[in-house]
Amino acid sequence: MFSIILGLCSLLLAGCSAYFSVQGIATLYACQFISVCIMASVLEAGKLVAASYLHRYWKITSFLLKTYLIISVLTLMGITSLGIFGFLMSAYQQSHSKIELVETKRLTLESKKDSV
Repeated sequence: MFSIILGLCSLLLAGCSAYFSVQGIATLYACQFISVCIMASVLEAGKLVAASYLHRYWKITSFLLKTYLIISVLTLMGITSLGIFGFLMSAYQQSHSKIELVETKRLTLESKKDSV
C-alpha cells in the first residue's frame, strides 16, 4: 500500500511541477505559446525518462552514459526551476499591478476628499 501512495505522490508532484514549469516558460516566451508548451513538455518528459533510466539501469550503464544523463537531468531540473520561477514572477506581477491600481484609486479618492 505504501508503494502505491509513494508512486501516486511522486506522479502528482512531477505533474504539478511540469505544469507550472511549462506554463512559466510559455509565459516568458508568450509570442510562441504553443511551440514553447510542446518543447517544455517534451523536456519534462525527457527528464523523467532519463532519471527513471538511471535509477533502473544504474549498475549496467556505462560511466560515460551515466555522466551524460546526470548532467542532462541536472540541466533539465534547472530549466524546470526557471519555468516555475517565470510562472511565479508572472503571478506576482499581475497581483502587484492590481494592488497598485487599487492603491492609486484610494489615493485619488483621498485627495478628492481632502480638496472638498
